[in-house]
Amino acid sequence: MLSSSVLPDFNLSDDNGCQQSFEDLLAEINVILVTRSVRVSHSPGNELVRSFLAEIQGTGYGSLCGFDIRSHDAFCNVRRGPHVVSQRREFVTICDSGGLVRRLWGMDGDAWILIVSASRRILGEGPLADVGRLVTEFGRDVSLSPGRPTGGRF
Repeated sequence: MLSSSVLPDFNLSDDNGCQQSFEDLLAEINVILVTRSVRVSHSPGNELVRSFLAEIQGTGYGSLCGFDIRSHDAFCNVRRGPHVVSQRREFVTICDSGGLVRRLWGMDGDAWILIVSASRRILGEGPLADVGRLVTEFGRDVSLSPGRPTGGRF
């Protein structure tokens, strides 16, 4: 998928049309689900990401955030390009109108999950089918060291 260990940053617009950097939205640990759809869809955030966040709550990380990025090649009638659809305290839904994020990050599959640090460093990634493995590996590495993990993949 990605040829780099750091996700490329991109700009997106908020509800008021103001531009901001994706990196500005990141918490200490971020669970990002990128799904490709054939049509424009602003459905609610994926429960899988919320479950993943619940699994790693209380592991010593200061802040967690989930991202549901819906990518499609068409442009929606709200805004052209990536934009925030919904932003709550620990969960952000982004419409990747036109597929810019998916192409920038080199994602070919229909669903991909990433665990990313505040500096956009990729801590774990895989197709959606591997989410169980990612949760297990992340949880195991966290439990091996009190507070923040210091070694391993994460």
